Amino acid sequence: MPFNPLPNFNLSVLLTFFLCFVFISLIYCPDFDLTNRQGVQKLNTTTMLPWGLIGIPVAKAQEDKNNQRAPNTLLAPAKLEKWGLIDTEGAWVMTPTYDFISNFKEDRARILLNGKWGYINEYGEVIVKPQYDEADDYYDGLAGVRIKAAWAFIDKDGGIQIKPDYDETGYFSEGLARVMKNKLFGFINQEGTLVIPNIYTYASNFSEGLARVAIGGKWGYVDPLGLVIIPLDFQEAEDFFGGLAGVKVGNKWGVIDKEGNFVIAPSFENDRMIRFCNGIAAVKVKDKWGYVNTEGVIVIEPKFQSAFNFVGNLARAEQDNRWGFISNYGDWYVPNIFDGIKNFADNLAPAYLYGKWGFIDQDGQWFIDPIFNSVTIFIHGFAAVKVDGKWGFVNTQGELVIKPIFDDVGQF
Repeated sequence: MPFNPLPNFNLSVLLTFFLCFVFISLIYCPDFDLTNRQGVQKLNTTTMLPWGLIGIPVAKAQEDKNNQRAPNTLLAPAKLEKWGLIDTEGAWVMTPTYDFISNFKEDRARILLNGKWGYINEYGEVIVKPQYDEADDYYDGLAGVRIKAAWAFIDKDGGIQIKPDYDETGYFSEGLARVMKNKLFGFINQEGTLVIPNIYTYASNFSEGLARVAIGGKWGYVDPLGLVIIPLDFQEAEDFFGGLAGVKVGNKWGVIDKEGNFVIAPSFENDRMIRFCNGIAAVKVKDKWGYVNTEGVIVIEPKFQSAFNFVGNLARAEQDNRWGFISNYGDWYVPNIFDGIKNFADNLAPAYLYGKWGFIDQDGQWFIDPIFNSVTIFIHGFAAVKVDGKWGFVNTQGELVIKPIFDDVGQF
């Protein structure tokens, strides 16, 4: 008698079940492409089935790779009750173990376990075991950590570089870090030498060779030697960017150069940073936002309810309670038809409409339909998306490369 692998099952019945499954799939899953080039009028409705989110091409099932990682593979923190690390296919490369994992900074991520902080490297290996009461990200190869009540700095191998001696620390920028002792701020170098004494009630990190400092509510700027380059005469002050900084005199904002000279007299009502990009910056005049050039000339009429500084050649702006993107000339590059938007990254921008988030291209067309509860911008080609309380990732081709199964995620 010939061998029958299905002795008790009629093959015609099996074929019937298979054809029924294909037919149902075609009804409920007619299109596995998120992308849509037909404009904002087309809004997808989606259906949740056991194998994934209908209308989205999904990645293969997640598996645990037992902490193995190929060289140069991107990793992201992800949470399923506990935090671990996943690769770009959604597979665990570090089993969920920790109470929190931060995004990577300088090839290190902070980890929290039982109230103590440590660090892992880009392979998920523990470099500094959890032992600190607080921990900051690495900058210029050093990270601030708190041991009981005192802050210190450690190197990337976990060695104490600067002993615990401070009530508060900032991060290293341009070779110096602000430190607080007895409620006053000064600056140390990477050897731990105090190069600017603790005499300021507040201090910022260095930017373009100058740091903001304050005494008694008045702000000015010092250089790396501690010399006061711009007197402490301002009610508020911003970091220098492109050789210019916003400062507040009375209740108006103006712009100074690095010698402290006003290039734009105090005349604006800004409640956010004045930062020039492509030679123009967003400013507020009589409750409306417009744009000014570096000579103080209004180049885009103040007509927007809200407007942000340019990122590249586009800026977010709101008019008639709708958001879009304007060009350097002030015209609508992407029409203001959205309830909310975020900046472009990888040529795609998150956009919010009718209570859902999607992604538009630079023509203002939906590239990934608005079907998500929340999204992030694209970083390294991936954006996190939230569906029904769970997070996953899409790529710049509009594919759902990691299904939304996680309680929370970080960035690749």
